[in-house]
Amino acid sequence: MPQRRKPEMQHIPAYEDAGLFKNTVAPFSVELVPQTHRNTRQDLVVRGFLNHREISVIFAGRRAKQVMPLEARLSSMILQARHYANGTKNALDLDHLRLPLWVEGAWRYSFLRDTSGWETRVYQLMVARWRLPDARGNFEYFGMAPVFSAKMPTKSAL
Repeated sequence: MPQRRKPEMQHIPAYEDAGLFKNTVAPFSVELVPQTHRNTRQDLVVRGFLNHREISVIFAGRRAKQVMPLEARLSSMILQARHYANGTKNALDLDHLRLPLWVEGAWRYSFLRDTSGWETRVYQLMVARWRLPDARGNFEYFGMAPVFSAKMPTKSAL
């Protein structure tokens, strides 16, 4: 497959956001599970839940560079749960460890192929902005609202 991506130094915010946020950006309250990985573009992908349905929450592009406090919070949740689970025989169930998080983002979907060849549509929430409470309970905001140039109209402008 040919490489069609522009070099990273040619990415301007409007170009990047036009590719990431093709649908309307809206606020959501999600619950993140401390299971994360980085994809080939070095975007942070976190397993999460929205209205009891499993989703992938993706912090992509230039926003992926601001997720260090979120990654630290998720890893500290695992460490605390392991510490409390040491005295018990129960295995650590990550599905019950959830970090509530307010985000602004847009939906997109992709297809996953299973071992038998069937494709399943999987929904992903592309995050533009999010907020985390600090130790005193004050909220700290991360990310930025999507930037669209005049040449790239939003869906609401159509």
